[in-house]
Amino acid sequence: MSTQPAADPGNESRSDERRVVAVTAWLVLALTAALLTPLMMTPFLGDDTYDSVVLGLTADAGESVLKLILDVSGQGFHQDGRIELVALAQYFGIFAVVPNLLAYKALQVAFVLLNLGTLYLFLRSIRVARLTSLVMVALVLTTLQIRVYHDPLLGFSLLYPVMLELNLLSFLLFAKYLDTQRMNAIAWSAVLFILALFYYETSYPLSIVHVLIAVRMRGWSAWRTATPFVVFSAVFFATALVIRRVVHMAPGSTYHLGLDPSLYLATLAKQLVAAVPLSYTLNLGPELFGSWWQAYDYAPWFTLLPIAILGTAALALPL
Repeated sequence: MSTQPAADPGNESRSDERRVVAVTAWLVLALTAALLTPLMMTPFLGDDTYDSVVLGLTADAGESVLKLILDVSGQGFHQDGRIELVALAQYFGIFAVVPNLLAYKALQVAFVLLNLGTLYLFLRSIRVARLTSLVMVALVLTTLQIRVYHDPLLGFSLLYPVMLELNLLSFLLFAKYLDTQRMNAIAWSAVLFILALFYYETSYPLSIVHVLIAVRMRGWSAWRTATPFVVFSAVFFATALVIRRVVHMAPGSTYHLGLDPSLYLATLAKQLVAAVPLSYTLNLGPELFGSWWQAYDYAPWFTLLPIAILGTAALALPL
């Protein structure tokens, strides 16, 4: 009489876990498609309305794109006290290379997908479980909202997605260095972070992430490993302060020094609330639609998906 070998509970558990991870991955991809597809149907918005005609502007003026970048960079330095040569090279350069609207929109979507993929790899590099990493990517995805006029996804020549990618790659390589002690990993991490610092001032405080990575992977005593990144941030911050003290900035510039802590706290609170799905309808509903309830009648169906994802994420994390 033949007997069947007993099933291994461990194999069944691993198989179930793989199925849950696979299903979650497909759900994240579906949510990504639903939330980012509308990008393909938008025109040039924000600063892109001007930057997208860079080839025509330079041809009409008989100048090169490089000269335009240098001229605008010098103007920004003298009027606003900002070093934005690298950012402006992308601002105008991207439309010199990709002048087609549809191709540019496809590039926008591709970069957001790249950001999400790199975020997942970074989370895995600091030893976050696969399923938890996928849920965290979904949570981040739900905070991406399409807002007119100045929108980080729809405008600014892909500045924010590129800057985010540089920072994420820096975090990823720093975690790899802590795991393998390979010097080329931390060297490239430093190069990418310095490039991100040249891009935009919002990268200045992100050296704290390197500190947190070191603490998570090696304990509190390892925070000194991230010292070079803290020094880079401090140097850029100090340089910005000195420049704006020395340069005679334009009276109407929005980049004058402001050291009032209450302004920073108020701005932080606004930015945190702004990341909550549908927060713009709660804030501007009566003004735009006549009532908060009518605002949801006008909202596309896919804007309600983030709320469902946020709820299911809380249930999925224990898995």
